[in-house]
Amino acid sequence: MNRQFWKQFVIALVLFLLGYFTFNSKLFAAELPQPVAVQTSQVDC
Repeated sequence: MNRQFWKQFVIALVLFLLGYFTFNSKLFAAELPQPVAVQTSQVDC
């Protein structure tokens, strides 16, 4: 594997983790007041 591959891999991994954790924090914030509404919306998706 060359250096360019690892550079792109690390950048993609960091962006994925950043988006994953921000999505989870929003999901948890929306889930606290209305857990039932969040669960039904997940089933619809």
